[in-house]
Amino acid sequence: MLELYGVHAESIESLDGHSAQWRRTYFFRNSVRTLWEIQGTLTTIRMNREFRHMLQKRSHKVRADLKQICAKLNAASAVTRTIRNALGGHILPQAVQTALNNIAYDRWGVLEVGRVSKDTHFKMAGDLVVEIFADGVPESQKSSKIEGDIGTLAELLPVVVQLEEVINIYLEERDLI
Repeated sequence: MLELYGVHAESIESLDGHSAQWRRTYFFRNSVRTLWEIQGTLTTIRMNREFRHMLQKRSHKVRADLKQICAKLNAASAVTRTIRNALGGHILPQAVQTALNNIAYDRWGVLEVGRVSKDTHFKMAGDLVVEIFADGVPESQKSSKIEGDIGTLAELLPVVVQLEEVINIYLEERDLI
């Protein structure tokens, strides 16, 4: 998944014009949106009669793997839904307002304003993302909450690889490979 490379790469010169932090935040938001879409698509496709018929022709292992993929995605759906709704698309003005109202007074960030847009850097945006991400969580527990949610999302990474099997089911049934 392209988004994961964007999150984890040390440097991508052509994308790090603003900063590596900005790039990582951008790709993180997109990866959450992608995981949310995958979860919804699998939920829909598993209810499809034709797909269920195709799946019955597969080995027990393939069926069990798909069931496990769906279970992992469903277990993480509250986390992915919350992050997607707050950060995954356009950041909601209400989420930013709430973050600004709740952010600790001793937190500070940097805004570098340049003569042109390219030279303007919103280095405080990471703090706002953290605050939105941990909305309603006491300051002393925010790090744990964020680490836990990111851990939950990280556990979904193998799911993306396993999705190849779902695609193969369709391709093989339709003699496309």
